[in-house]
Amino acid sequence: MQAAEEATKSRIQQARNTLATNISRENLDEQRKQKIAQAFRDLQETKPYWSGRVILAAQIYQEVSQVAPSILSKVSPTEGLHEIVFDFLISSAIPSQELYNLALSALETHPSEPKSKQLVLKIGRYHFGKLRGGKVTIYDEQAIQNDIQVRSK
Repeated sequence: MQAAEEATKSRIQQARNTLATNISRENLDEQRKQKIAQAFRDLQETKPYWSGRVILAAQIYQEVSQVAPSILSKVSPTEGLHEIVFDFLISSAIPSQELYNLALSALETHPSEPKSKQLVLKIGRYHFGKLRGGKVTIYDEQAIQNDIQVRSK
């Protein structure tokens, strides 16, 4: 049991280090993108361990919140890394409004990419659904579409 816990701790630390060291690069080559994607997957898979540890969970969420905008601005949405980042963030304690704003910022960076618009739609529905007890109204859908139009010009 002790060895498994140590392996999990090591995996978490390695993922955190990977995010910290690779995100500072101006350009992300394919190898770095794969490392970042794997770091997010590792954090997601080890979440049962660290989510119950309040200080560690807060540190991880803070670190991810800080690197996410940089990742989303440097990588095209068609590469799949955006979805990995947002899937992780949706499962976290980050407020839905922050996620929605982050998705809109990513759309501004990549306005011609259909995947960017799809992600805004997904995150927007998630956000407005949280505000309305899981139900998204037609007015929410229109608000999301308006945001997409404004940000993709």
